[in-house]
Amino acid sequence: MNLLKKEVIHKSLGAGHVIAFDGKTITIQFDQRSVKFSFPSVFNELLRMKDLNLQHDINELCVNEDYLINRQREERMAEFESRFAYVPDNKPTAKQRASQLRDKSNIAIRCNYNDGGRTETLFGYKGICSEAVLHQNVVVSRRPWCSAATCECKRYTGGKITREELEKKYADGTFICHESKLLRDWIASAGRLQSEKRTDNKPIKMTNARVNRLCVLTTKLPNELEADRKVFAAFIISEVEVGDEKVEGNVHAHPRFRIDLSPEEAEHVHFWDFHKNKSKPEVPYWGSGFLRYLTDAQSINMIKAMMEATQDANKKARILEMLEYYCRVTAAASK
Repeated sequence: MNLLKKEVIHKSLGAGHVIAFDGKTITIQFDQRSVKFSFPSVFNELLRMKDLNLQHDINELCVNEDYLINRQREERMAEFESRFAYVPDNKPTAKQRASQLRDKSNIAIRCNYNDGGRTETLFGYKGICSEAVLHQNVVVSRRPWCSAATCECKRYTGGKITREELEKKYADGTFICHESKLLRDWIASAGRLQSEKRTDNKPIKMTNARVNRLCVLTTKLPNELEADRKVFAAFIISEVEVGDEKVEGNVHAHPRFRIDLSPEEAEHVHFWDFHKNKSKPEVPYWGSGFLRYLTDAQSINMIKAMMEATQDANKKARILEMLEYYCRVTAAASK
């Protein structure tokens, strides 16, 4: 296919012409700058040829490339399904007890419900709560931080600041709560031991969390039962801040291996379907702590359930990539 000197139109850069083409990369000259693109995928959305006949030929190449990519993705998923259809979470044998400490490096975090930024595709946790949820957390449920005198949301419900002032504080970087920035910054906190009777607000440490292990974020909506607790996001841990007597512990998400579910998708991934209490496994009861530790088997099954919950092909591929990575590092750690 001879494309040299042929004219093209870029969606944002405007008109240009081809100055180099090797079958996989195409270079376009736009006025004073030249830009390289992957061929033919760039013609899916960004570029089009002025010559309609050439454009038709390139469209066929795009269709064929998409078919091959999707077929390879489906083959990878089918192969992976056969290897990890289900990972049993049996009581460890004597030989497996040496790995228990490593198993405790995966964590699940209990999060107060936050619908900030909630849409059909975003669960929330990316802004300040709606009026209804804010009222529930501050006034009705009296969540320890939400109802604390120093909390900006408490000050808002008490009439000391306006909603506009509250939103501006959030935009300017003032600390509102960990939940409001959880899926914005992708940093999960262990929180503090808070209650109406406590005055010290002692920070909680991330003692056992480890890099390259899994962090699962869980919540339940207002008025839902504990049995309804769902997983709305998960990520591979890239950094651990253990914390100390003054600062709570935090875990940072890997920039590549992080997944958040839509509200509809999260409805299909219930936390207690995978994790059980040791003393009473039939009772879905979290207790007062913020953290739970997960076994490798529980972690794998949760990620797999997230993949099954979504119909989005790109999200499925990203979850599969995270699952494969997790299984690789888990295997390496067990040697």
